[in-house]
Amino acid sequence: MDVPWILVSIAIAAAALAIIGVLWLKRKGWKREVDYRSYYNMGIIWIPLGIIFYLILDNVIGLFFLIMGMVYLSIGLKNKSRWGKKVKVSPKNQRTMMTAMAAVVILLALGIIVFEMFYYGNASKTGVEKACTDSGGTVGTSLCCKSASDFPNSCLIGACGSAPDSSHEVKTCDCPEGKCFDGSKCVSR
Repeated sequence: MDVPWILVSIAIAAAALAIIGVLWLKRKGWKREVDYRSYYNMGIIWIPLGIIFYLILDNVIGLFFLIMGMVYLSIGLKNKSRWGKKVKVSPKNQRTMMTAMAAVVILLALGIIVFEMFYYGNASKTGVEKACTDSGGTVGTSLCCKSASDFPNSCLIGACGSAPDSSHEVKTCDCPEGKCFDGSKCVSR
C-alpha cells in the first residue's frame, strides 16, 4: 500500500499545532485540572460522526471516530463526579480558541478529502476504471490493435492479438484468474 504522504503531512501539521498550543498555554501560566465534561462532549460529537462516516458513507475513517467517541464518552461518564464548573472565557481567549478550532476543522476536512482522493483513488478514476477495480480487477496496459480503445472486452478473442507494429498501448482491466473483463466488470469465463 502506498503511503498517502499529503495525509501524513497534514496529521504532522495538526500535531505540531497542538503541541505549540499546549506549550504556549503552559508558558502563559495556564493551570487547569482535567474537565471530564469535555470528554463527554467530545464523545457525544464523535459518535454520530463515526456512524455517519462508517455506516452511512462506508468510510474506514468513521470507525476511528466511532471508537474514539465511545472512549471519550466512557471516560467522561466514568468521571461524572469530577466534572468541573463552567468557566468564563475572556473575549481575547475566545478568539484564540475559535481560530485554533477553525484550523483543526480545516485540517480535518483537508485530511478526509486527501484520504479519499489518494487512498481510494476514486476521484481520479473514470467510470470504467472504477468498475474494473470494484469488480476485483486491476488497471494495467497492453498492446492492442489500433482500432481498440481503452478497456477492451477481454472475454472476446482478437482485440489484443495484433502484431506490435500495428498495435498501440491501451488501458486494460486485469481480472483475477478464471475471470475476464466484459467491458463493464470482471465476470467468470
